[in-house]
Amino acid sequence: MKPTADKAKHVPNRFRREHLVGNVALAICLVVFGVAAVYSNQLKLSAGRGRSLVVLSDGPLWLALGAMACGVLGLLSVVVDHLDRRDNEPLYAAFRWIALRLGGVLLASALIVHFCVTLLR
Repeated sequence: MKPTADKAKHVPNRFRREHLVGNVALAICLVVFGVAAVYSNQLKLSAGRGRSLVVLSDGPLWLALGAMACGVLGLLSVVVDHLDRRDNEPLYAAFRWIALRLGGVLLASALIVHFCVTLLR
């Protein structure tokens, strides 16, 4: 099948190098932060200046780690989208949208479970 003249030539996404390096660096930070949280069984969400707003452990910790994994996947999908030259940008955009929403739901559920467990103790 010959390409039609109507179809414009595909131009792949192009992101600035600083944007891509920032995404990879933030993904690495999330992974390191998550590994440290698993090792210590505590994930501290701070309000700044050393004050811990919430300290997640056990079940809520694992839900929050799932949210962090979604964040890592969303960040790295931008880098993979940049490297992939095929015409499939809508698929990457849908993947990022799902990863962001799923991560938000997992984080919200981690906080809800944490507060419910705290209130029932």
